Amino acid sequence: ELIRQQTTSTTATQSTMGNRTGRAHSVAGKTWKSFDERLRDLIKFKKKFGHCNVPRKFVEDQSLGSWCNNVRFSYKQIKEGKQPHNTLSTEDIRRLDNIGFQWRVRQFKTPRS
Repeated sequence: ELIRQQTTSTTATQSTMGNRTGRAHSVAGKTWKSFDERLRDLIKFKKKFGHCNVPRKFVEDQSLGSWCNNVRFSYKQIKEGKQPHNTLSTEDIRRLDNIGFQWRVRQFKTPRS
């Protein structure tokens, strides 16, 4: 089962899950990686850091952090019975689960002095 985006045009935000061809594609002069490519990037991150919690503004690849955030948001929408902005299949979810992807990440703020 695929949860598909309902849009009239393709924009950078709507394309963040990647296409299903396994290859990068271009939108408005920018190249977007496929889901498979992003998953490989996430696996490399996990091998290096021991977890899948890519910071939203990860210096080495800020777009990977944004992609993870978008995946979490789409998953949350699916769980709430809403139509997600991006495509996220049950197979994508299973693959992310298998590598230890955390669907909810708590962020703690340090108190100000």
